[in-house]
Amino acid sequence: MGILDKIKGNPFEKLKKDDLIAERIRLEREEKLRIAKVDKASQQFRALIKQGSGESSEAKKRSTARQMLRLEREMALDDKYLKNINDQLRVVDNLVFTQESQELLAHKGIMTKLTKLPASKLEKFLAQVNLQNEIAKGNVDNLLEMLDGELGLLAKPKEDEEIKRYMDVLETANEAEAEQIAERLLKERVAREREEEELETL
Repeated sequence: MGILDKIKGNPFEKLKKDDLIAERIRLEREEKLRIAKVDKASQQFRALIKQGSGESSEAKKRSTARQMLRLEREMALDDKYLKNINDQLRVVDNLVFTQESQELLAHKGIMTKLTKLPASKLEKFLAQVNLQNEIAKGNVDNLLEMLDGELGLLAKPKEDEEIKRYMDVLETANEAEAEQIAERLLKERVAREREEEELETL
């Protein structure tokens, strides 16, 4: 739930700067805790690669692959959660900026459009941009065009395909290469997520 979900009516009139600063502190605390969780899961993922690469039994490799998949999914969910926190921090920063710069935004024609957007579309817009930077760069026309943007969702691959992918990795892995393999798999996951995020914004 974002900060705008808690507000009925015009958030630009109802939200106070102190409330926004308190929300920013809360989000930054959540972000720090979630990053620590992701780091721990990443270490466990690397340990499973080392463990699985030394296994000779098919059943043990399958079990290790299943644990790797579980950890990867946890990290993917945590990464999405972190992205959401980052988006919410941007929303809060933009709301602070709109409070401090309403006259400027009204003069540029942005404030009128912002106040007309429903809360869900407004939140998506404020999560995508940095109003202060875009205005400083002179990108007002782009901001005005972006106000009606929408996001989509992509389906995830089937679990069996993902398990098979890890089974294949464990089949050829050895302990000496485990760290490099773990690094490569984690980078591939991040690359896949970035690609999906880019597709979602089209």
